[in-house]
Amino acid sequence: MFRLSLSEDEKLNLKPGADGKIHIANNGIFNDEAASAKYAAQNGSAQGVQYYIYFPEADNSLSELLVAGYQKSLENDFMGLTNATQETKGFMLQYGQQGLELDGHSRGSMTVGNAMESLMKRDDAKGLLSGTTISFFGPAYNVFKADDELNYLQNREVVSNDAQRQSMVLTFENHVADPVGRWIGGNPSTGGSIPVGSSWVQENMNVFSGSGNTAHNCYGRGVPFCKQYWSNSPNDKTLVIPVHNNISFDK
Repeated sequence: MFRLSLSEDEKLNLKPGADGKIHIANNGIFNDEAASAKYAAQNGSAQGVQYYIYFPEADNSLSELLVAGYQKSLENDFMGLTNATQETKGFMLQYGQQGLELDGHSRGSMTVGNAMESLMKRDDAKGLLSGTTISFFGPAYNVFKADDELNYLQNREVVSNDAQRQSMVLTFENHVADPVGRWIGGNPSTGGSIPVGSSWVQENMNVFSGSGNTAHNCYGRGVPFCKQYWSNSPNDKTLVIPVHNNISFDK
């Protein structure tokens, strides 16, 4: 279930899911509010309330691309953080030690990553996200960089239990034909198949044209149509990979 347009008091008292964590998603580029809600539910792992921070879609395609470019190359404390990044950072500070799961789809991974970059500048940064886990989907932000930041902010090195430490590693899904995750994010793929009758080139073109279900939005639970993008995976489902288990893939 979603809670929309929360009051400031409600934001101070977000409700955890069955796993004890508060689940917050950040949306990608060219997503209106309905699409943001859809992908938050599709990609999220919440058993209970699922929240999302809506990064509003710009009025036109050029402006939307310029905003994404700003987040990719210029967003920082000096140049200024977008509203979504500031809000994500605020929730990190408020809930990051008690139990928080952050999901970032596409451009949303940059929102999460840039918020972590801002937190890294604090003198008390180590341990601020000790109770936080992160998952990326077709990420425009580099997953290796993000997990290095998360590692530091979690203060993961002080955790002696190997299984617990491994559970803190950033996980991601990235289709082999997803140009956002592969080219823009510079990330390895976690698998994926090319639908019968299509090609790698065609699938990349489909993503940039914004046509229907594509390799870029067929993550998480997806829809039945999405099975063709993961037909070489167990049960035709996406593969969720912890970042540092992915060293055998070509970066």
